[in-house]
Amino acid sequence: MPKHILYIFLMVIFFAVSGILFAQQCEVSVANISFESTNSLTFDVFVKNTSLSGINYSHGSYAWNYDPAFLNGGTAAFSLVPGFSDFAAGAYPPSALITSPNILRTSSNLPGSNGTILPDQTLRLYRFRLQTSAASFASENFSISWKSSTVPYTRVFSWDSGTGLPIEITNLEYSVMTLFWEENFDYAVGGLVSGSGGNWVSYSGSTGSLVQVSSGSLSYSGYQSSGLFNKIDILYLTTSGEDVYRQFPAQGEGTVTYSAFLLNLANTTGLAANSSTTGDYFISYLPGTSTSALNSRISIKTGTVANTFQIGLRTSSSNAAAVWHPVDLNPGTTYLIAMSYEVITGTANDVASVWINPPVDGTQPTPDLTQIAGVDLAEVARFVVRQGSSGTPNASIDGIRVATTWTEIFPPSGTPFISVTPSSLSGFSYSQGGGPSTSQSYSLSGSNLTPASGNISVTGSTNYEVSLNNTTFSGSVNVPYSGGSLSSTPVYVRLKAGLTGGTYNGEEITNTGGGATSQVVTCNGFVIKPEPTNHVTNFAGVNGTPSYYYIILNWIDATGGTTPDGYLIKGSSFAFDSIAAPVDGVPETNSLFIQNVVQGIQTKTFGFNSATTYYFKIFPYTNSDAIINYKTNGVVPQFSIATTNAPSLPLTENFEYVTGSFLTDNGWLAHSGSGTNPISIQATPLTYSGYVNSGLGKSISMNSTGEDDNRAFNSVTAGSLYASFMVNFSSAQTAGDYFFHLGPENTTSLYFAKIFVKKNAGDSLAIGVAKRNNGDVVYTSFSYALNTTYLIAVKYSFNSATNTDDEVKLWINPVLDGIEPSATISQTDLGEDALSLGMMALRQGSSSNAATLTLGGIRVANSWIPSSGSSTFQLSINLLNGWNMVSVPGTNPDGMGVANWWPGRVGDVYKYNAGYQTITTATPGVGYWMKNNGAQTYNTGDEWPAGGLQVVAHTPLTGAIGWNMIGGYEIAATASLVTTVPAGLQSGPIYKYAGGYSAAATIDPGFGYWIKLTGAGQIIIPESFAKDSKPVEYFPENWGRIVITDAAGVSYTLYAVNGQVDLSQYELPPAPPTGMYDFRYSSGRIAEDLSSSVKTIEMSGVVYPLTVSVEGMDIRLMDESGKKLNANLKDGESIEISESTIEKLMVSGELLPTVYSLEQNYPNPFNPSTMIEFSLPEMANVKLSIYNALGEKVAELVNTSLQAGKYQYNWNASGVATGMYIYELRTDNFVSVKKMLLLK
Repeated sequence: MPKHILYIFLMVIFFAVSGILFAQQCEVSVANISFESTNSLTFDVFVKNTSLSGINYSHGSYAWNYDPAFLNGGTAAFSLVPGFSDFAAGAYPPSALITSPNILRTSSNLPGSNGTILPDQTLRLYRFRLQTSAASFASENFSISWKSSTVPYTRVFSWDSGTGLPIEITNLEYSVMTLFWEENFDYAVGGLVSGSGGNWVSYSGSTGSLVQVSSGSLSYSGYQSSGLFNKIDILYLTTSGEDVYRQFPAQGEGTVTYSAFLLNLANTTGLAANSSTTGDYFISYLPGTSTSALNSRISIKTGTVANTFQIGLRTSSSNAAAVWHPVDLNPGTTYLIAMSYEVITGTANDVASVWINPPVDGTQPTPDLTQIAGVDLAEVARFVVRQGSSGTPNASIDGIRVATTWTEIFPPSGTPFISVTPSSLSGFSYSQGGGPSTSQSYSLSGSNLTPASGNISVTGSTNYEVSLNNTTFSGSVNVPYSGGSLSSTPVYVRLKAGLTGGTYNGEEITNTGGGATSQVVTCNGFVIKPEPTNHVTNFAGVNGTPSYYYIILNWIDATGGTTPDGYLIKGSSFAFDSIAAPVDGVPETNSLFIQNVVQGIQTKTFGFNSATTYYFKIFPYTNSDAIINYKTNGVVPQFSIATTNAPSLPLTENFEYVTGSFLTDNGWLAHSGSGTNPISIQATPLTYSGYVNSGLGKSISMNSTGEDDNRAFNSVTAGSLYASFMVNFSSAQTAGDYFFHLGPENTTSLYFAKIFVKKNAGDSLAIGVAKRNNGDVVYTSFSYALNTTYLIAVKYSFNSATNTDDEVKLWINPVLDGIEPSATISQTDLGEDALSLGMMALRQGSSSNAATLTLGGIRVANSWIPSSGSSTFQLSINLLNGWNMVSVPGTNPDGMGVANWWPGRVGDVYKYNAGYQTITTATPGVGYWMKNNGAQTYNTGDEWPAGGLQVVAHTPLTGAIGWNMIGGYEIAATASLVTTVPAGLQSGPIYKYAGGYSAAATIDPGFGYWIKLTGAGQIIIPESFAKDSKPVEYFPENWGRIVITDAAGVSYTLYAVNGQVDLSQYELPPAPPTGMYDFRYSSGRIAEDLSSSVKTIEMSGVVYPLTVSVEGMDIRLMDESGKKLNANLKDGESIEISESTIEKLMVSGELLPTVYSLEQNYPNPFNPSTMIEFSLPEMANVKLSIYNALGEKVAELVNTSLQAGKYQYNWNASGVATGMYIYELRTDNFVSVKKMLLLK
């Protein structure tokens, strides 16, 4: 339940006609309504003197109306809470009263002067507590209104010290104002919308990153909604995040809506650049019926200094730019932000304003930002928190308040308060041996201080001292105040004299007293060291690994006199004289030829180009930033060294390194993200038929975002450069990203021939190429599949006509006959050409766009990929007598007719296209039915040319929805690695035919296969046979089996499933040609659930007698009439069927358990009966016993020999007591124990 719900204010204007000749005026308010528990709340009554002189407060009687229904049926208790008045004890009302069911009131105390209220001072009169005897109040909103018309009513008195009499004020004016709501996120940690009970509504991006409630709260001194309950977190996102709003009563023309909140940025990641005129907004208002008319937008962008930010105001989307507060703000600091929106009659004249860290004393200051709206709103009714999709911050937000007046947002609290401005001082400095530093000052002020007169104690730190006159400094001073307040007073601070050189940061000046929370001023400074006395010694270096990239410099640090804080190393590829000496007070930033190294390291590694001599000098320095002091005189140490030549072309990279090591362990250079998810070596190489690097060495894996690595080679500046590799994508993203590129040697910014991959909604892949950085990407169609190895080649051609005419070409799975074929795609754009290319790079990209892949067999050369062998192949296949499923894996030089392929055939050859169709010419990749005249072996050199069959391109096969007959190419492939485009179209196993259908483990050259697709697409045959791959387990060992063997010795197996199974995956292909051997359930499936009903087995092409045997279950087997055959078969039994008129079998049965098991009883807990189940895989002597918690046997349910099967026994525990019981199943080979709970 929110602690602070509603604030009600009463303005009482009164004049005392007495010896005081000036008007007196006060504001009386009810504030700080706070729920202590579900059935108890408190509220405070304050008085503020808005006159020009002090007021002697006498006494008052106060009365309020409230709704008795708020008590939720309980009885009210109304009482005074002692100890919360800023007046003397005599000013307390003697009692708090409930005079009727709907009135709260106080009684007057004795008249007299009870305290002086100074001008513009607010004092708390007292605190009250209201309780209900019910478990909770009826709602979370407590509303009361001032009562003034009949007795009892509110009466206020001042004290005339001249007459010694109180004067009742009769011309009271009342003003009741409403705080719409206060949001301190008193919800469970997690999603805001789901946890807020309907307070917050998601209106955009609800499927993206959600606004989260997180533990802890934000605090801001003096702010009413500070440090309560939890907070929310919003994130910088590159994709859409959730945007939310909370409703409040609509405020139309003539109204001003105020709100305030606390903001703390985690960092400045993703913020718009400081040059942006609009930034991005994260807070705004909406009308009550809109989710797009976002006005009063609080915007954000980076500050003028690194790691800072600025707040702006863009009143509407029609305002071309935001107005910006010029002060840089810091992440990690909590800021108080207030905003208002005034709905003004007319057009384009609404006014929005923003305040940053305004005073919290109830007085509205001049806004920091104001802007007139380009487009007006008719109303505002929703407070919006926005994450957007680009430049919103990583931030926490807390303590939101929305109301109609400034005072409601920042109510007077009367709490003693000390303010220090600014809260940090920096830049104190002097040279070592001198001091103190020049002083700086901050302003100290206070309000509502108690006692009314006293001192604020200001205490310096270890190395900083303070003063009130900027002359006499000491460790502490006292700042006097009176009247409960301290006007702005300067306090001077300086860095003490005589300190040693170094930094003195983060030291605090404390300000304490007046009953207020202590405030600190943080000081930062330094004492400047003189120039270092000496240079380093033994400055030298060696080549690193690889030696064509790295140079490792080392030295012995300078000693004696003033020692350095660090060293500046400067290099050149021309000469020592090209290295300019540094200048005092001008720090130099790290770059390719410049590096800063702190004292004590004594080594530095540089990465450069190959075959180049480099020159270095090293300069010691003290201090840093604007006071850095270099030693440039004397003999400056210098050293030169040359890098070695880079590898020459052609370059082969087969990753023949230690499995699990990183590329950077093996001569590659990390040029981005070093050490984050490094690219590692995998044990298994990739293979691609005909590629020169197929199956050689090992491979590397790239897993989403992380380190990017490159390897150099001798630079190419003219002609053409080719790169090729094998790659297998296991995942990709719809946005796509590049994963390979070329570039100038050792570059970190210029990338060329960038190769991309992306996917569509069906997980099909498209591969693309771009000429260079930020160039247009040209993609293929979505014709490629995940988990398939492809050969990719890229060519960069240097063209000399202009500096923007170079061309990039890309091939996917090119023909490998040694002749460069036509490219799959190519790209030219007007981007600047490469001057040279001297490295290849592997890139892991961004987490939201990058692919996960395996890559191997890189080849970089000046020429096209050579052929790795012959373009022909030998083939030998054994065919059965009769019908065979066949295919052609390549081109027959003698012709592609069916007579050229199968001279021993009988009759027509058939393909399948939603039915069988005859063909006369065969096509690679298609499967056929061919009836052969006798068993026969077809060989190259016999039926086919001795010179071999010709290799064809391994293009994807075209698949229709439903069943397809297919064939492979010249190499055997693993059936379980066949993929589809779109992905996931395959339904069930791939089937072969060998005297009956069975699941295929491999796709062998020359044979045909069945595959079923759930939609039209492409079928990708893998490029190799995976020796270590495991076939998909379509038929688990614990399934029952019915094996049917005919007189010709042909056997076929049907299956009985065990458990929940998608039977649609077990549909058999279309029936083979008439007369062929075929067994299947009448459903057309190879597997069925026999436990649910009787199933029919259909048979064709069989030779009687038949033998039917059963494994792993018991069945009942019958013919259609049940008269010729009616038998029960147990596991391992068989029966012979001689009657040839039996063409169908009826079967039902139950699977036998394969393991012992004792199940948990049900129900549990129970009263008084429960069921216990167990399973036996074999015949066994069985005991099922029950014991109490003391181990005493209380029942024995089973003690006998049982057959294999499943059993259930009921135990009625009506004769035993409530408690924990143990049941035990025991056989000769198995014991199991479980617990159960009896609750009576």
